[in-house]
Amino acid sequence: MKPCALFILAVFLLYAPTGRCEGKPNLPTLTSVRQVNELSQSEAAQGYPVRLRGVLTFHDWELSFLQDATGALYFRNADPGLRAGTEVELEGFTVQGRTGPIVTGPGINGGQAIIRVVGQAHWPQPIKPAFASLDEVIYDAQWVSVSGKVASVTRAHDGVMLDLTSDGVSVQAAIPRWPQNWVLPGYLRGLQITVRGVVSRKTAKSGDDTETSKTVLCVPSMDMVEVSPQSVNKLFQRPQSSFFDLFQFSTWEKPLVRIHGQVRFVRPGLGFFVLMEGGINKGGIVWVQTSAPGKLVAGDWVDAVGWFDVFDGRQLITDAFFRVEKPGKPSPYLSLKAGDVKANPVGNHGVPITVVGKLVEQQKSVSEESLLMEDQGVTFLARLQHDGMAQLPVLERGMKLRLAGICVAKRMPFPENLPATFAFQLWLSSPADVQILERPPWWTVERISILCSVILVLGLLAVGWAALLRRQVARQSIVIGSQMEKQAIAQERARIARELHDSLGQELVGIALQLDSAALRLHETPQQAEQALNMARTMIRHSQAETKRSVADLRAGELEITDLPTALNELVQPLVATARSTQLHLEVEGTPRRLQGVVEHHLLRIGQEAVANAVRHGHAQKIDVRISYRENEVVIEVKDNGVGFDASEAMAVASSHFGLLGLRERANKLQGRLKIDSKLGAGTVVSVVVPVNTNPVT
Repeated sequence: MKPCALFILAVFLLYAPTGRCEGKPNLPTLTSVRQVNELSQSEAAQGYPVRLRGVLTFHDWELSFLQDATGALYFRNADPGLRAGTEVELEGFTVQGRTGPIVTGPGINGGQAIIRVVGQAHWPQPIKPAFASLDEVIYDAQWVSVSGKVASVTRAHDGVMLDLTSDGVSVQAAIPRWPQNWVLPGYLRGLQITVRGVVSRKTAKSGDDTETSKTVLCVPSMDMVEVSPQSVNKLFQRPQSSFFDLFQFSTWEKPLVRIHGQVRFVRPGLGFFVLMEGGINKGGIVWVQTSAPGKLVAGDWVDAVGWFDVFDGRQLITDAFFRVEKPGKPSPYLSLKAGDVKANPVGNHGVPITVVGKLVEQQKSVSEESLLMEDQGVTFLARLQHDGMAQLPVLERGMKLRLAGICVAKRMPFPENLPATFAFQLWLSSPADVQILERPPWWTVERISILCSVILVLGLLAVGWAALLRRQVARQSIVIGSQMEKQAIAQERARIARELHDSLGQELVGIALQLDSAALRLHETPQQAEQALNMARTMIRHSQAETKRSVADLRAGELEITDLPTALNELVQPLVATARSTQLHLEVEGTPRRLQGVVEHHLLRIGQEAVANAVRHGHAQKIDVRISYRENEVVIEVKDNGVGFDASEAMAVASSHFGLLGLRERANKLQGRLKIDSKLGAGTVVSVVVPVNTNPVT
């Protein structure tokens, strides 16, 4: 519920009335510009919903104008992706503007109107008012066409401002988005032009509270500026000046001159180098600075008119207007060394050359790429202007390159001032002007330094890691040793407890039962009481013997120095020796191998107990012991020719064969199979089969 409530609150705040009453049910949706323009300021402030479709006639500097078949208006939308000349759909609300109703979006103080681009549109037919009539309200936001003479060209914001005059009336025409690295279109100064754009009227109060209005013609692009053919023809009616004639002008005159020659190099938005005919040495190279439109390539013959100027001791033409006379072949390139270019900056300025050098650094920007080059101690800069498409590939430092371009060995006027740190510049016309002659060796000084640094760092890390690992291993070894010691002690204690519980504990229970039985029958049946006492006495003697044996062999020391067959033989020989007439024969089948300690311990005790029973209780004359080592199991068999016994009755606690229960318990701990075959007068066979691939219970 809480997220839902927050969402409802946000919607309410977004569309809540802000003095315009957006979205009131009783306000109709306006679908034409005329309906919006017919509203009064107070009516527009109520926030009528608007849905329009028309041509976007201008969009920039937070100024956006829409025009349909019924009229034109201003709306608010700062989307930089919009472009004039497209058909759009507009949705929003009316609001009071400076001079009339405008359209904005919802929200406090008016948001952005919603714009959907439909497609490319045809420009509307412009109105042609007189200059003096542009201040009238009827032309506000209208698409118009006016003619006037360009008095001045200045930069404003990120665009260009043209001051136009006609019949003594001045109007400013604003053209947005002029490239920062282009020169201003000064070639328009003094020319009669026709401009198409949107009339924007802005009112302001002066010091005496009187309102004044300022009219600006918002021009979408330079394509909407047409130069009068009569003005152009008048320009080119001037007599042509030779290269020698340019030396006759002083630096303060700066007259308007006309030159003729062949283009050597073109840099869009900046100008071109031209080789003029005649004069000293039958010609000379002049830089013509201009941003005038027109397709121009190296080799073309041009006729240009511009203002004469001198920069860094070189003649140049600024703010030039040109026209192409005929195409021609580009001038051949001269192969020079960087040192030769540096030695003769005047003679090589503006000359097409090829030069070889080593790449020091490559830099990229939005509209230009630069290659910092070096050749025999001479540093120069190669520059390629691009439109974002024809770019150089990523080049490696140290590459040997051959570059072809125009040599700029002297400083150039703004915005192309040559940094003093370079001997000269080389202007490239396309990526094809860069040719790779030789790639740098992989083992450069920089890479060797980086590799050595990496190896040093890795070595230090390895040493540190080894020291840390050694310390951790030492700590862990101490911990493991302590844990193993504690575990060994715990296991030994557990084993001793089991030994005492399996032998002494069980026999003490049996003795206690016999004594209880004797106490109960002492007065009633003395004979049975005597039998119970005799049984208890026998059990006590057996417990004493078992306790002595357990204490003497708690850790089965024999197994620590020898294998199972040898340890068993050493343990049972003393028992057999006490019975002088008994013979013992031990046989081993298979290859003896060491088993787990607990397995060998229990097998040793099983064999020892079986032989002891054959000697003490069976009174055997011959005992055969066989130990068989098989692939997955071990078998111990003890066979005697003694008196035998009834095996089913012998497993009872009250019987005289107390060791049989221990044999079965040990076999169970080893997950083995114990088998006892015995008959009265026919001897006994005890066999145990133990698997060696399982984990026994210790």
